[in-house]
Amino acid sequence: MKKPILIWSGINGAGNDTLYEDVGQCIEVWEGRRKLLESKGIELKLLVPRRSIRMSGDLPELPVIEHFAEKSPDMLVSLPGSRRNHLAEIYDQQLNWPRDSFLDLKSQIFSSDSDTGDINLMMTNLNVGKPLTYSTIGEGGLSIGFDHTLILSARERYPVRELDKEMLKNMGYRVFVMPVMDNLAIKPSHDDSHLLFRRMNGNGHLDTELNILEKNSRERTLMVNLEYYNVFQSEVEVLASQIGADIHVITKSMDIMGKALNYITLPDGSIIASEKNEETVRYLVDRLGKDRVHPIELFRREDNLDNGGGGLRCRTNLLY
Repeated sequence: MKKPILIWSGINGAGNDTLYEDVGQCIEVWEGRRKLLESKGIELKLLVPRRSIRMSGDLPELPVIEHFAEKSPDMLVSLPGSRRNHLAEIYDQQLNWPRDSFLDLKSQIFSSDSDTGDINLMMTNLNVGKPLTYSTIGEGGLSIGFDHTLILSARERYPVRELDKEMLKNMGYRVFVMPVMDNLAIKPSHDDSHLLFRRMNGNGHLDTELNILEKNSRERTLMVNLEYYNVFQSEVEVLASQIGADIHVITKSMDIMGKALNYITLPDGSIIASEKNEETVRYLVDRLGKDRVHPIELFRREDNLDNGGGGLRCRTNLLY
């Protein structure tokens, strides 16, 4: 692998999206994203169903994917696996949320699936030569981080294993654990507990409520949504002190609903964010400058206001 790769779920901008009137407009959006990433030295790969599934009739027509399959086949990476019976839901989740399939820590890749065969095959097709092993930290939404620091979710259901935390420490990582509201008993009396519970109970992920913004190696900000901060204020303040960060709280409800903190941080520290999360974009630009913040328009299916899913970060994954 010669340069970093950003894997982006291609199923959501595949030409069956009512936000755009024609396939040509969808293609232009993807080409714009590709050019942006190329300017950063990053290769874009659209994660798509393998051809036999696309041709089977099990999925709606995907004209944009077929366009790139003909014109720019190197832009696509197919997801192995099956959509048969009970596997269909798992397969579709992996297509939509590549962040939760694996975590690349540069020296090693961790898969969230104990049967690592499909992810291993995809990595082979991408010429990734790193070791790949199963670990609970492979579910990328459970962590945020920077440099050799990882902040992990403390979710109760399917928690990050203690042996995985120790493994990270042995790899030279500082490891911190933050609470998630996946159980109302954690803070039952707080005014914002029920709202935060509705947001976090589905998966216990941190990366829709918190993120790190690095201006440089000495200046960083812990970005946090209002309700998470209100419920876990003391924990947020302790973490910020431990990692040497100031705190910025997102207060605009539309930004919070729009998964504003689920932005993509590229290897050079620049950020891709949804243009409609205006408060967050303004703050990012103020901290980093216009040349390091790239607001983009989302496809309708990427714009998850009410489905409990993630935003841009969850729709993508980085290979270094």
